[in-house]
Amino acid sequence: MNTKLIINLVISVILIVYVLVNPPFFFADTVPTIFRLSIELILMLILFSFFLFGQYIQKNIIIFIGLAVVSFSIIQLMEGNNIIDHVAFFNKIIVLLLIMQVFINKPTLLNFFTRFWIRFSKAISIMTIFAFVGYILGLVDYQPYQFSELRYVLSNYFLGHISPRNYIISIPAISGYMFEPVYLGFFYGLNVVISRQLIDDCDERSRFIALNLVAGLFTFSITYYLFFGFYFLISVIRNRTYKFRMVDIGTRIIIFVSVALLLIFLFLYLDILNLSSLDQRISRMAIYQDILKNKNFLEFLLGNGVGWYKSYTNIGIDSTILAMLIERGALITVVSVILIYTITKHNVLLIMLIIIYSSVIPLNNFVLFYIMIGLQYALYKQSIIINNSFCRQYTV
Repeated sequence: MNTKLIINLVISVILIVYVLVNPPFFFADTVPTIFRLSIELILMLILFSFFLFGQYIQKNIIIFIGLAVVSFSIIQLMEGNNIIDHVAFFNKIIVLLLIMQVFINKPTLLNFFTRFWIRFSKAISIMTIFAFVGYILGLVDYQPYQFSELRYVLSNYFLGHISPRNYIISIPAISGYMFEPVYLGFFYGLNVVISRQLIDDCDERSRFIALNLVAGLFTFSITYYLFFGFYFLISVIRNRTYKFRMVDIGTRIIIFVSVALLLIFLFLYLDILNLSSLDQRISRMAIYQDILKNKNFLEFLLGNGVGWYKSYTNIGIDSTILAMLIERGALITVVSVILIYTITKHNVLLIMLIIIYSSVIPLNNFVLFYIMIGLQYALYKQSIIINNSFCRQYTV
């Protein structure tokens, strides 16, 4: 095993561990804080060393690092009591910017981690499908587990958690190693929309998409079903992301209508909205909007402080944008939105996924989110570099 391969393996393992010990994975509540901080510090030092000695540094990376530092510094002057929370958020942004640049400068590391992530995702998908089948057929032993003060789940040591939901029959909403099924659904949706960057081979990509789509259905997350509906509609119309080989337009219409009727059945006949958390998440948005309306200018610009809402209600804010506006203010929110849009604007499906999920879950707290959008951006830039090189080589 050569040195370069060992380095790539070590960094890939550190990245995976960094993702697993932070939300939305429930390991975040089981590992000591010092361990999470140590992993983050080690990763940042490694990335920063690669960043300094990189052959090429993108101008927009430098600009966004500067904007992040300035906005962070202004907020910190106003809210010195939230230093730990602000540092945690600031570190995630810096890791995102560094990982993009390092991946762009190190194609071998980029390709190695991409293959690493594909295998990891396939393993999680298969475990989710097996968890569903195992519960339905009684093949897997699940034990009651108190996940929080107000929530019980069924747990298996190897397959993680499930939340049985009683429709006509008891159906397990799979959350696996994440806090809630909606988070696991986001994981699968993210893999689907960046699959074009992850996998070049069409057949392998189709299998990867199918595996993640099916596993996502077993989360029984309404947000995932909403994403699935939009994804299916866009895919049929554009016939690009998911190609229906040897299928005429009439058959596609029949398939689309069938899926639409199935979703309507799930929503209306099974009263699935009242059995999920989506209705509660939507109702809370009115409360968040009232908070924003009652802010003065300085509070709107700089925020009320991280955890301010939770300190009164013991419930965090679900919506990403509303949480950012209320807690961190418009300044950091605008910088963050510009950053995310800049590195995802080439992928319409990814933007759609972010918009859907940012309405109901706090993506700004998820290391998984930052690492994966950084990965897909680096893969996108790599494809441009390869195409430009090919054109120069074969242009007379």
